[in-house]
This record gives sequence, C-alpha cells and structure tokens, in this order.
Amino acid sequence: MGRRDRITRGWGGCQVPNPVVLTGDVHRHRAACMKANPSLRFVSDRRGYVHATVTPEKMTARYFDPAEVTRGVARTHVVNDGRPGLVTG
Repeated sequence: MGRRDRITRGWGGCQVPNPVVLTGDVHRHRAACMKANPSLRFVSDRRGYVHATVTPEKMTARYFDPAEVTRGVARTHVVNDGRPGLVTG
C-alpha cells in the first residue's frame, strides 16, 4: 500500500470532511483534488510560495510567483467547509 493510500484511508476512518494537504520543497505549485482519482487543478513549474489562510469556514491558498511581483497572485484556490473540492477564486 502506498503512502497516499494510507493517508486517504486514514481520512476515511476519521471521517474528515475536507482534507487538505500542504507540502513543500518541490519548487513547484500544485493544487489537486485528492478524492479516489486525484486530478491536478493547477500546475506551475515556477518557483514561488503559497500563503494559506484557514478559518472555520474555509481555507484559502494564494500562490505567488516572486519573479513576477507586479502581477501579484498567480492563482487562488478555496476549500469551503462542508463542500469537498477546490474552487478557483
């Protein structure tokens, strides 16, 4: 059994309604839905960082590319409480 399988099975056992995984050290942006068949929603090979704001109502992730400071946020994704999946904001 792979690592992702162990993690997602653990979510099911604990009845986690909206699991979110934040990881780093890959030097790329990625956003994906992690249900039974993961699908990438956002991919960028540019270096940068993500700023996450977490409240009881939602988690908002803003992806930044410091090489393009004037452009600001490269992409924003939201995970709303009680509604599985990523919403592009």
